[in-house]
Amino acid sequence: MRQQRCGFLHTKHILQIKEKVEERRAEDGEEGKRKQADSSLVALSLATTLGVPTIALADQGQDATPEPAAQQQAAEGASENGSAPLGASETPTAQQSENASNLPAADANGVITIAQSGTYSISEDTKASIFVNKDIEVTLNIASGKKLTNADGKHTITNNGTLTITGEGTVDNVSHGCGALVNEPGGTVMLNGCTFTRSKEAGTDKDTSGGNSWYTIKNYGTMTIGESTVVTTGASDNVGKYSSLIANGWQNGSDLSSHPKATGQNSANMTINGGAFSRGLNTVKNDDYGVLAIKGGTFTNYVQAALQNHGVATISNGNFNAASDYAVYNCPCDKNVDKGELSISGGDFKGTIYSVRANDYGFLKVTGGTFTDPGVYKYAESGTVNVNMNNDYNGSIVLRSGVTANLNLGGHTIQFDKQALDVYGNLTLSSGNVCVENSNPENTIAAIWVNKSAHLVVEKDATITATGKSFGIGYWSDCDSAEVTVKGTVKGANGITMNGSIGAETSNKLVLDGATIQTDGHAIYQAGGADTSFTLNNSSIIGGSTGIEVRAGNLSVNNCTITGGDIFRVLPNGNGTTTDGAGIAIAQHTTKQPINVVVNGGTISGKYALYESNPQNNDADAISQVKLSIAGGTFTGDIYSQDIDGFITGGTFSSKPDARYIASGYEAVGSDTYTVQWISSSTPAPAPTTETTTTTNPDGTTTTTVTDKKTGESTSTTEGANGTTVVEKTDASGNTTTKVTVPEGAATNAGAPVEIPAAVEVTKGKEVSISAPAGTIVAIPAAADAGNVAVIVHADGTETVIPMSLVEGGKAIVKIAGNETIKIIDNAKEFVDVPADHWAAGNIDFASSHEIFKGIGNGDTYEPETALTRNMMMTVLARTDGADTSDSDPWYAKGQQWAVDNGVSNGLWGEDSITREQLVTMLFNYANKSGMDTSARADLSGMKNADAVSDWALEAVQWAVAEGILKGVDNTDLAPQGLATRAQAAAFMQRYVKTALL
Repeated sequence: MRQQRCGFLHTKHILQIKEKVEERRAEDGEEGKRKQADSSLVALSLATTLGVPTIALADQGQDATPEPAAQQQAAEGASENGSAPLGASETPTAQQSENASNLPAADANGVITIAQSGTYSISEDTKASIFVNKDIEVTLNIASGKKLTNADGKHTITNNGTLTITGEGTVDNVSHGCGALVNEPGGTVMLNGCTFTRSKEAGTDKDTSGGNSWYTIKNYGTMTIGESTVVTTGASDNVGKYSSLIANGWQNGSDLSSHPKATGQNSANMTINGGAFSRGLNTVKNDDYGVLAIKGGTFTNYVQAALQNHGVATISNGNFNAASDYAVYNCPCDKNVDKGELSISGGDFKGTIYSVRANDYGFLKVTGGTFTDPGVYKYAESGTVNVNMNNDYNGSIVLRSGVTANLNLGGHTIQFDKQALDVYGNLTLSSGNVCVENSNPENTIAAIWVNKSAHLVVEKDATITATGKSFGIGYWSDCDSAEVTVKGTVKGANGITMNGSIGAETSNKLVLDGATIQTDGHAIYQAGGADTSFTLNNSSIIGGSTGIEVRAGNLSVNNCTITGGDIFRVLPNGNGTTTDGAGIAIAQHTTKQPINVVVNGGTISGKYALYESNPQNNDADAISQVKLSIAGGTFTGDIYSQDIDGFITGGTFSSKPDARYIASGYEAVGSDTYTVQWISSSTPAPAPTTETTTTTNPDGTTTTTVTDKKTGESTSTTEGANGTTVVEKTDASGNTTTKVTVPEGAATNAGAPVEIPAAVEVTKGKEVSISAPAGTIVAIPAAADAGNVAVIVHADGTETVIPMSLVEGGKAIVKIAGNETIKIIDNAKEFVDVPADHWAAGNIDFASSHEIFKGIGNGDTYEPETALTRNMMMTVLARTDGADTSDSDPWYAKGQQWAVDNGVSNGLWGEDSITREQLVTMLFNYANKSGMDTSARADLSGMKNADAVSDWALEAVQWAVAEGILKGVDNTDLAPQGLATRAQAAAFMQRYVKTALL
């Protein structure tokens, strides 16, 4: 009777336990690198949890009331960490483990047919081909160092059911015309480990069957590849030369309706979450009816492409290294019913990016990622797209509106005989040369055309070169609201031009900041609308004919060297320049737009240092809008003005200016040189219109403040040692706007925040606009009463909390996603069940104020000791990443989808309580997804229950302990199998944010 009773328990409950293990095993395999534990050993350790009701607590804002937890956590006491007690372990019986290892026998052809669900292990080298039947679930575990090799003429593994492959062994194909793994239509495969390869014995002669048999893995069904998987070819280069590693979908444009394997199957679906894939002809080939999502992994081709796409594909992450030819080759097949498209939102791509119909970028859409091929901008649709060039590039690039481009030339050159760069979006250019070679002297073109609303920054190490009848930088004729900042060099034929036909209402800007403009013709030609403003600071502007010609708009010259030529002439021109031989030339355009030129200092020279004229014979009303002021500077060459009197109040001149140019009460004194100064004794000297003060800040930076005494407005400028600048403008009413600009490469200490100069302090409610490369972490001085959390202030006035932010130690430390306006607010929450002396009160305050966690029920309780569910953790991480999880039905759906899309979890078993080791594994996955350095590992030998950490969770636990995220109960007991509470999770998340930001 006892034996019968035990048998009943085994069949009804132990099988449930094993099923539970297999579910968790499939999930945990994709959540981190793990070694497969024997399922029967884990089964009994989980037996005590079966039959216990699942905790139904839902982290759903203020709408949910949790059911009582079935298992209560141990009391936390005064410890900052807590854990549930571990259950007792049991030793499996032989009956429980007998199905975990033995494969069925092979038939006479060397084929092993698996017809029953279960877990099968390969613990010795095996030469056989495995065939998995339909409608069964199989886990195949291949031990480390062991190899499965196929029988002659057979695929190594053929799957028709649901197959999971784990372990650290090898699946090899040594038979000509076969694959290491084939997933048939209707089959499902999860790869959580092992190496899949094609050895040279499979043949190295070039395939003649259209590529149908030349692959290592072929998928016709549904396949997911985890990060511990390796796919490669054998030692011989020729093996990789003629074989693709992975092929997904129907091949060579097969007619879907007549394909013998296509019955009821419209496409093959593959998701790659990670892994290493190398030495393929095409490393990954997404065929005509393939649907592919790449979320991680490293892909290196031998020839052709790291990814060749004929179907529908998305790439959100991964490294694509083209040993030759293409990193990505996109060629939609006409027979593909989905009209194949490829979307790239992230990843690192070394090699050429190519898609058919280059002028119709609908076939390849790029919204993010880092590339070596600047040709990728042909396909960039929106988002931030970075390029670090590793070769010269000959061609034209169009940067569309909505695209933010960081183009690092890497010491190389972009060259074209027309405009090399046509900019509609936001472009930062660094470290190299952009060159236009204009072979047609009748055409005026520019190396870089700037269009409406475009932003261009030319860094100090970048050079723009123009030849022939061309300019380095040109503003297009309908340009408006464009901004150009040049810190580098523009040289060649002509420098920077703003077309004269730009309308009166336009508002374009040019700022020179330490730039060098050196050209054969005009260094700068300024025309366009009345609101155009050119601000030239600390720059060298040398023109072979004229330094600067102004025909409309506002020009401010501050401490610049400006040089014009020695041959002087003035010719009327309704569409272009008029004056040669001047340092600064002023000639109102036929558009009759206002002009206002202010020279505050610098060195200006030419045949005429300054020459103002009216070559278009504009009427008196138009000319009355021309304003000129010289307040300082050194002028070598004559000064002439046809229309303006009394505009000089300071400066030193090589020849005595005409008396009518000198303002009342001033006089030019001297002999060889003449200095204009105030000398009248009959009237007091006019008060300066501006006042400049300089202060030294506590961090050693210097702030220069210029105050307009008439208006009361002031501008303070501070530049940090790392190139970061702070500009604060205060109007007459005392309202202040603050702009912080962080250049590329400002972070000199890897992983450390960029320190913003102490000149700016975020006080309570103060808004600060920050322009920084996406992903930059900044540390801004913050007042003690500023608040406890940073928020983004949107253009419409709405605010969004930034989860990845800290306000402590007199600083606000924030991870910036691009150009953002932030402020600090008080967003503290109060919960009736979290007393001030609770061990995790501070952690809960942090997590709730950052809106990582929310309250329960009506929002006034937190339930710190209640066990956390997997759905909660997925939602928490989604919020931390900035994802919108509101208005989700059910409450966890958006967080769950985010976790799946980002490779953090497979989204299953959401209502299960989560163990401490599972929580840190999920957090470890998220840290890797976020680009965080996760290389730290702690020695766990001195901690209690270290031997209870699962193999698959070991790296994550070591990392979490090393970073201080997981400290153990009373700082001694890891308690890896204990259920994590909401209080513990809040502590983990606060420590994670600190680790990520600091």
